[in-house]
Amino acid sequence: MDQEITSFNAARWNEQCVQLAAQASRSCGSAHDRYQRLFSELVDERLRAIPEVHHAAALEVAYRWDYLDPEGREKALQEFDTGGR
Repeated sequence: MDQEITSFNAARWNEQCVQLAAQASRSCGSAHDRYQRLFSELVDERLRAIPEVHHAAALEVAYRWDYLDPEGREKALQEFDTGGR
């Protein structure tokens, strides 16, 4: 998406999340933690093109596909590194 989105279309964003989830799934090697990181990074990249006023609505959709915010990704990585302890 090269152009900034000036309005938020929930149906279109939902379709984009489906595509991003499929892309992350193809690249994760069946590892869910890797899928979450890849999908979340792809979502974050797309969010830059959406006005901030629409971020909450966009993230609500992305959470359905196990989106993790940067803090959640860091926590998951730390848990992985410590063996879940």
